[in-house]
Amino acid sequence: MSVSAKESGDLLEGGGDEELVAGSPQQRNWRGICIALLVIATMCTLEVFGLQELVAGSPQQRNWRGICIALLVIATMCTLIAVAVLLLTPISGAQLFAGRPISLDDILTQNLTGSSDQVEWKSASQFTFIDEESMLVVDVSKSPPTTRIIASKELFARHGKVYSWSSSSSGAYVVVAYDQKKQYRESFIAVYNVSRTDEQGRAITYEPVGPNKTGDEELQLFRWNPGPNATDFVFVFQNNIWYKHKPETDEATQITSSGSTLVYNGVTDWMYEEEIYGTNEALWWSPTGDYLAFATFDDTEVSQIHFPIYDDEYPTIANIPYPKAGVPQLPKVRLSIWRRSDRITKVLSLPSFDDGSQYHYLFRVSWLPNKIANQADDMLVAVWANRVQNVTHITLCSFTTGECKVNYRQAYRIGDRQLWAEPEEYAINYATKDAYFVILPHRQTDGNVFSHIARVSIPPAIKEGRAVFLPMGEYDVTRIVGYNEARGEV
Repeated sequence: MSVSAKESGDLLEGGGDEELVAGSPQQRNWRGICIALLVIATMCTLEVFGLQELVAGSPQQRNWRGICIALLVIATMCTLIAVAVLLLTPISGAQLFAGRPISLDDILTQNLTGSSDQVEWKSASQFTFIDEESMLVVDVSKSPPTTRIIASKELFARHGKVYSWSSSSSGAYVVVAYDQKKQYRESFIAVYNVSRTDEQGRAITYEPVGPNKTGDEELQLFRWNPGPNATDFVFVFQNNIWYKHKPETDEATQITSSGSTLVYNGVTDWMYEEEIYGTNEALWWSPTGDYLAFATFDDTEVSQIHFPIYDDEYPTIANIPYPKAGVPQLPKVRLSIWRRSDRITKVLSLPSFDDGSQYHYLFRVSWLPNKIANQADDMLVAVWANRVQNVTHITLCSFTTGECKVNYRQAYRIGDRQLWAEPEEYAINYATKDAYFVILPHRQTDGNVFSHIARVSIPPAIKEGRAVFLPMGEYDVTRIVGYNEARGEV
């Protein structure tokens, strides 16, 4: 006979108190034997030491006394064994807690986890985190470091279970996400609310986020403008990007309108999330906050797979665009830049890539952290790889020109070795005024190849950058974690 999950849970919940009283069958057997022996021993003790003489009696009395002493010894041993069994037998959760037992849903939906304890860097010297009382901004540029409250626990408590949070660059606003629903491995949708806080971190205003601000609109992504003292932000709703210049305003500007179930703006499709980016984020603010770059993924020609999802009494069928190896239909991708001052969007034109491939992956996108000499715009870095990932092109893109130019080409056939590129190596986040740092394959004099840090120059015409490797040993560099411009150290 089958038992549903709910019925089995009710049985467990109802049996908790009985188990606490009755115990396991072994415990009940030992307990009954020991009680019976203790009763017999007590009666014998009363017989021997109660009303009888303490001096030696008749032979019949001495026999009773010997029998009772033997039984008393046996009862004592049984008691010790029973105590040992009770102490050493593991106690089930139902015996310890009278509440509802843990269910499979608790494990799968993260109901038992606490609020997010993420640390978010706001600048080179300041970061935010949540302690037991509030959200704090810590300034490590001072000695000793100073702290400032930007959100109290009361603000988080009013939203129920908070899954993520972030503060504006000005520190005046805090956004929290709750009612989270998982999508793919790294992505989720959630309801977001923005609050303006006072000096004690108490909420002054409370604003739901969404095109209509109904309070139940589920967003795929939320990102503050990182510019100095900025309070504006963008969010993704139903695969379209929206912009708000201030949380309290009712009007939201729609940046894209092509979003559908198979066209993604500002967020990745399944393939890019799972295989390339490791996140669903596909939009990037420039460091100044003047520009927003975003990718668009079109899966209309990609074949789909269908699989059941057992999240209810009746399963539902999920359809995911899933390009398998060798199929010609892959997601079409384009890269755009939106300028905040006049809210104009430009789709960037790409150069011809000399790698013999008709399809190219958008490997990585990032903004150079500072202005480049002889360039008026903030510079966007877009890295492209051919389908077999043995040739990459690093391009630099500008809003003014509306195009991307190849700055550096890297082939992964080195000597007699056929290697391939990894997306993580092209996280380009550190630069000087005329070059940037990236991890590239470096051939040694003995023929071995290691992943080392290269400084790639940016000529005035952008094209034909030159790579110079930093002195390294026989080891692979997996990540560049920082650059000190004043000391010239990576």
